[in-house]
Amino acid sequence: GNKLTRSSNDSKFTKPTGLYPTCEWDEKTVKKLINKKKIAPRYPGREDGGPDLDECPICFLWYPGGLNRSKCCRQPICTECFLQFKKPTSHKPVQCPFCNAFNYAVKYSGSVTKEEREAIEQEEQKVIEAKIRMRQEEIVRDAERVKELAVERERRAREGPPPPPPRAPSPPPAPRQSSRHEEERRREERSRHDAERHQRRRTPPRSPRGHDARGHQYQQQQHHYEERRDDRRREHGDAQLREAEGRASYADEREERRRHDRDRERDPRGDRNRDR
Repeated sequence: GNKLTRSSNDSKFTKPTGLYPTCEWDEKTVKKLINKKKIAPRYPGREDGGPDLDECPICFLWYPGGLNRSKCCRQPICTECFLQFKKPTSHKPVQCPFCNAFNYAVKYSGSVTKEEREAIEQEEQKVIEAKIRMRQEEIVRDAERVKELAVERERRAREGPPPPPPRAPSPPPAPRQSSRHEEERRREERSRHDAERHQRRRTPPRSPRGHDARGHQYQQQQHHYEERRDDRRREHGDAQLREAEGRASYADEREERRRHDRDRERDPRGDRNRDR
């Protein structure tokens, strides 16, 4: 008789209590779940606790008749808060608001007996003691770390600052001496060429015996070409000098061939006499 009366009283608490302004669940669906004992009835919450009341850790209100329990971590939650977390049309897995486990679901077992309440309190006390113990261990580790840092600072203070790192070797100086020697060598070479040119100007080549006037003129022209070559050597570098000398030699040979051809055309007998 008491069980039937309790069941009939629970079936009355199927409508929203006004804890939240809106609820996406249909009242008929919620009523079916309450009647089938899938979730706890929608009892109105109380602000003051009591020996036969359970507190919801979400809204911090006290409820009679027991609360829903998470299947993953057995944490209590009232029906109004559960309906806010568990959406009726959500296809994504919902996480537990307490342990963040997926596929969040609850079960309702009615009011908690005295033995079950003591077991729950003991379990909660163990969890609290474990958290306190972890916090104390963390404090001890922090103190040891601070002590090690202090010892390390004292050791560094006794040893003094570390030696400076070795300096990188300086790059070799620029070869200024070699460039100075090169400049002196070029200056001496220019002076020597100038002296040779002036010496040739003071003693121009004479016409040797047995040669005609054309041969003497050719030697004078050759002497003039050599003077021009010395001037070019002084003005240009070694690479340009070789190129200029090649062009001058080619020009001299070409001029000599032309002059030889003209001599043969003018005096063919002289060539035969000369050959004899």
